[in-house]
Amino acid sequence: MAVIDALNKRLIKQIDVFSGLSDEDLDALTKAAEEKVFEPSEYIFRQNDGAKSFYVIKAGIVRIVRGATNLAELNPGEIFGEMGVLDDKPRGASAQAATNLVLLEISKESLMNVIGERRSVEMKIRRKILERHTANIATTFHRS
Repeated sequence: MAVIDALNKRLIKQIDVFSGLSDEDLDALTKAAEEKVFEPSEYIFRQNDGAKSFYVIKAGIVRIVRGATNLAELNPGEIFGEMGVLDDKPRGASAQAATNLVLLEISKESLMNVIGERRSVEMKIRRKILERHTANIATTFHRS
């Protein structure tokens, strides 16, 4: 179990959103992470569902869809579902396994426990998420 926790911690630490967290905070997130397995075409969540968790892709590909439109394909080492968790809003799109998929699920409660009263940690996470979404929008705009 310790080897798996170490591997999961390394995966979480490599995600830019969490790069500023202390080892103690990373340990807490790692311990809170629950591994989930999905088959191709299986939904992780659907548009308008409540946001109770966010996810780290450990293996496989996730397709983000709204209606019949594919919005994105995400790969190992990427996260998704974090905006709804932080903003306490329903899911803006559905997430579906494009391949066999292994995820780390981290609940909103676990994230809030790590953030706790440390507003600086929350602000750093929000800033990193905003930077990532701004880059995604710019990339999408330049492709058009």
